[in-house]
Amino acid sequence: MSKLNRAAFEQKRLKTIDIEIEELGGSVTLREMSASQVGDFLKKLAELKKDHTEEAERTAALLRLNIEAVIACAIDENGNKLFFDGDVEMIRDNLPHHVAQRLTTETLKHSKLLQDDKEEIEKNSETAPSTDSASD
Repeated sequence: MSKLNRAAFEQKRLKTIDIEIEELGGSVTLREMSASQVGDFLKKLAELKKDHTEEAERTAALLRLNIEAVIACAIDENGNKLFFDGDVEMIRDNLPHHVAQRLTTETLKHSKLLQDDKEEIEKNSETAPSTDSASD
């Protein structure tokens, strides 16, 4: 195997999957989250758990966060975002819950963010060596 140079890291290499949405008569393409997006998602998830102590409030906030993940990952045939950041309410109001749930599950699964995947990510990040360095 050869050594990688900087150029290898400058190109996006995020995988995509197509999910059939029979209820809407077509499919949607989901791109996996980047490392930065996963970090943002996990930070929001931790804040959500801390800030929303009541079960109903936490469930509603979690649904919103999951839909935000779909919005971040759904792309069109040209690789452009399918939704705008403010489309959470439109999706919540127009999609049946089971369709929204399937989209969020597939989005999180594709980005390795389901519970088992999340625990593995957290375990690996706890044991990973620090990236702090005094050298430039």
